[in-house]
Amino acid sequence: MTQRVVVVYASEFGSTGDVAEAIGAALREAGAAVDVRPVVDVNDLSRYDAAIIGSAIYNGRWLPEAENFVRFHAATLSRIPVAYFCVCATVREDTPENRAAARSFLDPVLAAVPEVKPVDIGVFAGRVETHGLPVPVRLRMRLTTTLRRGDYRDWAAIRAWATQVAPLLIGDAPPEAAAR
Repeated sequence: MTQRVVVVYASEFGSTGDVAEAIGAALREAGAAVDVRPVVDVNDLSRYDAAIIGSAIYNGRWLPEAENFVRFHAATLSRIPVAYFCVCATVREDTPENRAAARSFLDPVLAAVPEVKPVDIGVFAGRVETHGLPVPVRLRMRLTTTLRRGDYRDWAAIRAWATQVAPLLIGDAPPEAAAR
């Protein structure tokens, strides 16, 4: 029987949604039936065997809608395999220190909902595009950060993480199971 996985995400400017889609594609290749949806579009998890929940990091935290999603669905999420991921400009320079810093941004979620125990946590760089941002956000970025425009996402690393976490979520379902 094909395992059903939902990949839900919260994205401020779209980069995290693209990462979620790539994770979903890798899980499909691993044999799962996958839905990829924004957290605000998922109300019922009863039809899923596993979940991956991700968010952009904004102001040093997951977006509130992602954290609220975990809180609201904690009872269900505590009974199925779950993985978390974050998309964070901090890891545009992929160092152990930056990865640890980005990973620590999930500590409030882990502390707030300890009954949900992720099997793994992925940490990825995102895309920085300032031209579509509101003027106050662009100004704050220019004055307070060294962020420069660019796409820092490492698609191979994103796919590798999804492939690595797949057995923890769906077991050893053969790829042909997705075609059934």
